[in-house]
Amino acid sequence: MKALLVHNYYAVRGGEDMVFDAECDLLRSAGVNVVTFTVSNKRIKGLCQRVSVAVGVVFSVVTFFRLLWCLLRERPDVAHVHNYFPQLSPSVFFACAAARVPVVHTLHNFRAICPTATFLFRGQIALRSIAEGPWWAVRHKVYRDSVIGTLLLACSISIHRRIGTWVRLVDRFLVFTPFALEIFAEAGFPRAKLVIKPNFASEPLASVGEQPRNGFLYVGRLSREKGVEHLLEASRIAGVAVSFAGTGDLGALLKREGADLIGELKPDEVLYAMARCSALVVPSICFEGFPRVIVEAMALGVPVIASDIGPLRHIVEDGVTGLLVPPGDVNALASVLRDTGEDALRSLGAAAKEKYLAAYTPQQNLSQLLEIYSEIAACKN
Repeated sequence: MKALLVHNYYAVRGGEDMVFDAECDLLRSAGVNVVTFTVSNKRIKGLCQRVSVAVGVVFSVVTFFRLLWCLLRERPDVAHVHNYFPQLSPSVFFACAAARVPVVHTLHNFRAICPTATFLFRGQIALRSIAEGPWWAVRHKVYRDSVIGTLLLACSISIHRRIGTWVRLVDRFLVFTPFALEIFAEAGFPRAKLVIKPNFASEPLASVGEQPRNGFLYVGRLSREKGVEHLLEASRIAGVAVSFAGTGDLGALLKREGADLIGELKPDEVLYAMARCSALVVPSICFEGFPRVIVEAMALGVPVIASDIGPLRHIVEDGVTGLLVPPGDVNALASVLRDTGEDALRSLGAAAKEKYLAAYTPQQNLSQLLEIYSEIAACKN
């Protein structure tokens, strides 16, 4: 089988980029002939390039013809689109249709429904875009505090919803959880085309081994929607140690407040840090997709303390593989950090490891991906 994987890398490497790279490697390891079509936001520098990208957000003519030529040259059995924003645009789906190549699209976030991408507005979840459409968001400048940026996103969402891009041009949508499936179905995506496929993580390196465990760990972007400020305050109230791994807008605040800021870590370093913590904390106040760090923690037998919000409640089973707390509730989070004993955390971690082995291994993910690819490729023939 030959698969063309399409992705727009972010300027700052994030979870979606890691998922894309991991799936490319996974498919190649199984003998799939993988061809990639990618761009990176790191190249967007200067006013001219920003204007050029902005013009193509709704439909990039350049991307359409570049991808069409690639598809006609490579003749893949299937195309798998991950992120297309902002440079590639939904033009990628029109190119695949023109080349008669079946399409799988992983819905990493909710940007195809709402310009916020996470439904977070002024610190609260706002689902207005599902029923009202995206236009309300423009005057609030929800995308990077930019009227123009938000307007372009709203145009893209509205136009492609109106002309039926998602109904007509995508054969399967991959979502991470039942929660996400229901959100997209409510927003008009064809339920019959929505398939739940979680993320995966590789077995931890043998060299990671068993480590003495102490303290709590946060891994991810240091930003408000991730609940970083709430975790910092909760750690102080509880009087417990929390280490923060990552970079972002709140890095300066954490440093100023004397938090244990360990900065950005390489993938192997993340695993070593996780192996030494009592639990991973994911205190997000927005709707996440399926954070790979959660699966990596489970693979190491590390429990997860997460916000009881959106998809996270489908990934972390409260009292079984981890613990859930109300999003933004600093006192509740502090209580969990302070009062959950090491024996309880070890028991939760053991169950998390079992859950990983049952649902989140590379082999299981590969089997599901290949089944989806084969199914839609056969339907097109």
